[in-house]
Amino acid sequence: MLGINIKPSAEIRKNYNNIESFVRRESMLRLREHLIDSEEGRLNGKTGYSVDEVTNMMKAAVKETLHGHRS
Repeated sequence: MLGINIKPSAEIRKNYNNIESFVRRESMLRLREHLIDSEEGRLNGKTGYSVDEVTNMMKAAVKETLHGHRS
């Protein structure tokens, strides 16, 4: 298997706080990576998105989530 570690449900319940902490930490690290990549891009002259572009992307993402496909 590719790094998947399967645990019995009793062990997961017993270690829920540790698992929850790990998942939050992983999420924060991913967010930090994205922010660093964005800042590096900005510093290197990469252009961003306008408010209208972001609004349209968000609407498309919501529509995709609700309807299960991309338009």
